[in-house]
Amino acid sequence: GYASFIEALASVYCGDLDRYVQLTGAVAERYGSGRGYGIASYVDGLQSCGRIEEALALTEESITAARSLGNPYWIAYALWIAGMAFSKADPRRAFAAWDEGVDFVRRHRVQFFEGFLARDAGRLHTSDGEVGAALVLFADAIGAFQRAGNVPQLIITLASVPALFERLERLEPAATLLGALSRQPSSLHHVPEFGEIGGRVARKLGVTRAAELESAGAALDLGAAAAYALRQIDVARRDPDQRARQERPGGLTGREVEVLRLLADGRTSGAIATQLFISPRTAEHHVQNIYTKIGVSGRAAATRWALQHQVVGGPSGS
Repeated sequence: GYASFIEALASVYCGDLDRYVQLTGAVAERYGSGRGYGIASYVDGLQSCGRIEEALALTEESITAARSLGNPYWIAYALWIAGMAFSKADPRRAFAAWDEGVDFVRRHRVQFFEGFLARDAGRLHTSDGEVGAALVLFADAIGAFQRAGNVPQLIITLASVPALFERLERLEPAATLLGALSRQPSSLHHVPEFGEIGGRVARKLGVTRAAELESAGAALDLGAAAAYALRQIDVARRDPDQRARQERPGGLTGREVEVLRLLADGRTSGAIATQLFISPRTAEHHVQNIYTKIGVSGRAAATRWALQHQVVGGPSGS
């Protein structure tokens, strides 16, 4: 099975995605959960070629198969790919898969996937989530790809950061990075919105000022561009307004907020675990931590607290 998987990788690196899907599908069908990478790689192929519903139907099975195999590398891979599939249909579940993936690679030191998970989660947070989380994740991704010496993925990551700076109205750093990454032909290929962001930033800053900043950015090599991006991310994270926006009620973490939402929705610990791609024991641990932090002793009181603090909406959806 592994030989077919390697052939599939060779095919996709040569631009033949259809052959990748064919080969990984054969591995998944023949070996099933006996090859923890087989189903996940097939899910990867399906979501890459736009067969999203088929991919989503297999995501939980792919993670279960990887966990059964017990190899941390393939578990991290399955979580990353599950997030990729859900990012195109259900951002909340994508965040859940990637949150667990980020935690997992840190616990098990699966450094290969550290940058991929952080970068892709950062991109989704930029468009559909919390900008504070995106800042942290992009910094992690840049650091991970620098340590690995992975130049192609570092370029893609840095080319993704201007969108975040634009959302934060930090237009000068956005323009500077646009200039730096415009030197890299793969920027536009892997970040299709790159050119559109440049046009919007130029209109907001003024064409002359944007051109000055882009020219200054174009003088930076890749290492200097990465250092500049990290400095600007740190400046944004220390902004008092940004820090205030990141505060959550009760001192809950982002994962705990999501657990509380599901708890208030009537989900059991098992159902919460399935939704968030964690174990039932971890889900129960989160529930107990939530009770302690918000000073309640049960689900009903936690639900009332969630409604009072607008963690979940009321009956009218408000």
